[in-house]
Amino acid sequence: MKLSASQIDQAKANPRRFVGNMGKPFRMRPHFRMYFCGAIARYFKGMAEADALDYFNVNAEEKLQSQLYFTAHLNRYRQSLLNFFENFPDLDLLYLRSAERFTLNLGNHRLSGQVEAIHAKPFGGYAVTMTEKEASDWTNSLKWPLVQAAIASKMNGDPSEVEIVSYSMMDLEFSRHCFPTEVIDAAKHDAESVIENVESIRAEFED
Repeated sequence: MKLSASQIDQAKANPRRFVGNMGKPFRMRPHFRMYFCGAIARYFKGMAEADALDYFNVNAEEKLQSQLYFTAHLNRYRQSLLNFFENFPDLDLLYLRSAERFTLNLGNHRLSGQVEAIHAKPFGGYAVTMTEKEASDWTNSLKWPLVQAAIASKMNGDPSEVEIVSYSMMDLEFSRHCFPTEVIDAAKHDAESVIENVESIRAEFED
C-alpha cells in the first residue's frame, strides 16, 4: 500500500476516520500557505525579498480576497513572510533544490511525499526546510523522522546528516530537529503497523 507522508499521522490518530475519507473527491482550493510557500521558493531561487513579497501580495489579493477576515489574515501572513526573510539567513544554509519528491519503503508498503526545499549545511550534511501553519508535535509525530530517513536515502547519506528545519507561520519561529537512529527505526516500525491497520480496516469496509 502507498500512503503520503502528510497522511501518516492522521492515519495513526484515527484510522477508521482516515479510511472512511479515503477515495472521497478532494478539491485543492487556493489558500494563503500556497502563495506563502510560492514566495519562499522564489526567494530560495534568487528572487529579491521585495519581489517575492509582491508575488505573495498580488496572488493573495487576486485569489483570496473573498475569504472571511481577508485583511487580517493577509497582514498576519505578510508579517510572517517578512520575519522569514529577516531570520532565514541566520541559519547559514546553501540552497540546493525545491519541491523534491521522495519515497520510503516500509516493508511491503511505501511512503511518498515532497519537501519544500533541500539545502547544504556549512560543515556537511543537509537541511530540509518546511513551513507549517503551527509548530508540529515533534515528540509524537511519525512524519518527520520518516522524512529525515527518506531524504538521507535520496541524498545517499546517513540520517544523522539530515536536519529538519521547520518554520511555523503563526508562531514566527524556526525549529531544528535531527532524530536519532532509534527514533527513526521506531517510527518506521510504527508507520508500517499503521498502514497495515489501515489496510485491515479498509478490507472491513469493503466486505
